[in-house]
Amino acid sequence: MERPAQPEKSRPTEHIRTSSFNNPSQAKKDLPILLKKGLPPCPRAKPVAGYSDWYSLKSTSSLDFCPECISHMDRTVYRLNFRPSPPRSSEKETFCALGGDPWVRLAWQLTLARQRPDIKLLEGIAAVQDAGDCPGESSLHHHHRSAATYGVKDRDGYYIPHFSVCRADVDKLELLMPTLYGLFVPLPNRTSTSTTQPRKCALRTTSTRFTPYITHLSKLHDTTRRQQQSTPTDPTPFTDFVQRKARLQECPKDAQFGPNVLWHHHPHLKEFTICEDCFDSVVEPELARGKSLLVKGFPRAKGVVYSTSAAEEKGGVVVGRSCQLYGAYMRGIFAKAVEEENFELLAKWARKRREAEVGLQEGYRRLGERLRRLEGVGGEEAGEERRRLQRKLREIREDWATWE
Repeated sequence: MERPAQPEKSRPTEHIRTSSFNNPSQAKKDLPILLKKGLPPCPRAKPVAGYSDWYSLKSTSSLDFCPECISHMDRTVYRLNFRPSPPRSSEKETFCALGGDPWVRLAWQLTLARQRPDIKLLEGIAAVQDAGDCPGESSLHHHHRSAATYGVKDRDGYYIPHFSVCRADVDKLELLMPTLYGLFVPLPNRTSTSTTQPRKCALRTTSTRFTPYITHLSKLHDTTRRQQQSTPTDPTPFTDFVQRKARLQECPKDAQFGPNVLWHHHPHLKEFTICEDCFDSVVEPELARGKSLLVKGFPRAKGVVYSTSAAEEKGGVVVGRSCQLYGAYMRGIFAKAVEEENFELLAKWARKRREAEVGLQEGYRRLGERLRRLEGVGGEEAGEERRRLQRKLREIREDWATWE
């Protein structure tokens, strides 16, 4: 089965710090280049074990950085703020904060862009996380810091429903963008967005809405600074965006749903199922421009998607479908297809992704069943089999990640 092209991977080697950038004036000259190039690819953005060459801040060891990202940081005046991390077991899974934590990445980019004299933004993010971080995919209602859950008000002064943010993410936001202090206000218990409802934090980094929310907030912060105001005079560009998104069901990403769920899809490409959130973010702007014939083939109405092949059916039931447009890879394919008016390109990769989804779903299900049968079984042989099955499950997850 053909897969998306991936960059060649190699095992990172022990990083040797050099004195090439010991001259502060040289580091200052490199700053515009670093900002233009952006952050390098991080090989340890997801938790990995087997490494003992991590780095951390001198002031706190709660953030870990891989040698490749430290090479990037070494080219700045902030390099002396980092040190090799204290010894730890190489079996412990760890991820690089710069590659795997969007808040840390944003703090670092703002530190460079503002040419700050210190790394207090990074230290501040670490302090907030140490005090109790965002609950992520867990409910705000069960989070120990959720007593103070925040929302925003619309242009009429009413709380926008179905939009709740945890205290930790509000603290991070106000640290990085201080002009936004007070934009997020505590939600009273009587609102429909209160913590009595089992809702997730709207600014959790695993949400597809995290980046567009941060982009809108960054624009609002920059506008406020240019106007030399302490708080935004007109937050409606952000609150209107929140209000529009709050009316939509959030993207389920790769969660599979049965045959009766409604999807956006092209009538001649039923494998390319799109949730209403991603349709609003990606397809709707192209429809509004009205230039692409390819995009005009997507109806705005949702519909049921029936089986397109025997491979999609198990016992007459269609294998669960998921949104195909939440990940960077397929969004890139879609953008290229629209630019080139190339429906065949989009169809090729949508069908290949669906083929991979069906195959990997079935493999994952079978391995999961075998693993469950070993629950409670003792002995060295059963333990080894559990570890083998867990490795296989991890390989399937990694395989699927190439399609995201």
